[in-house]
Order: sequence, then structure tokens, then C-alpha cells
Amino acid sequence: MPLLEWTREYSVGSEKMDNEHKMLFSIINDLADHVQQGEGNVALPYAFTQMKAYSIYHFASEESMLDKLNYAELDIQKKEHAAFIERINLLEKDFEQMRMGTIDSVITFLKSWWTAHILREDKKYAGFIK
Repeated sequence: MPLLEWTREYSVGSEKMDNEHKMLFSIINDLADHVQQGEGNVALPYAFTQMKAYSIYHFASEESMLDKLNYAELDIQKKEHAAFIERINLLEKDFEQMRMGTIDSVITFLKSWWTAHILREDKKYAGFIK
């Protein structure tokens, strides 16, 4: 069973954004699967690369869409997005310095950040899309 399962509650009313969020869930699930198989130390560097690259792509895509919608809370989104990238960079440094508990911290952070962000911030713009 995947760590994160996509359900309708995560839908923001945009097929493009929903598909991008599903891809982010998939990256997290792949990492969790590797950790469960005892391959976390091998999988984590690739997961960092994937997560950062896809998050940057997604954030640019989402911010562009919100800008076109003249979305009033775009600045809040941008700040959260920047904070996410900053945090993932810090977690990557922790891993590179072989700090204990990093893999579990990364999975916990990714799962909680993405679910909370989608449900708390992204759902706010759902009404503007239609």
C-alpha cells in the first residue's frame, strides 16, 4: 500500500495541477518503497534530485496559472514554495553529512508538507479555476 494515496479530497479542480500533484505523490511513494526495502541510502540522493526538479517545475507551472488568474494569494504561495525548496536543500545537506534519522525526516516532511500544502493552500484556488 502506498504511503500517499491520491483521493478526490486532494483535487484542486485543474487536471494539470492534479496530475502534477500525483507525480509528486509518486516520487514520495517511490522513496518510501525503497526505504521499506532497505535501499533508502541509495534512493535518497536520486529522490532529492527528482523532488527538487519536479517541485521547481510544478511551482513555476502553478504560479504562472495563478498569475493569469490574478490570484490574490499568489505571494503566499510563492513564499511557501521558496520555503519548501529551502527546507529540502537543508535536508539534503543533513543527508550528505550523514546525520542520523535523515531518511525518516525526509519522508515525514515530504508527506506532511505536500498533503498540508495541497489541502490548506492549493484548495483555496480551486474556486478560481472554473
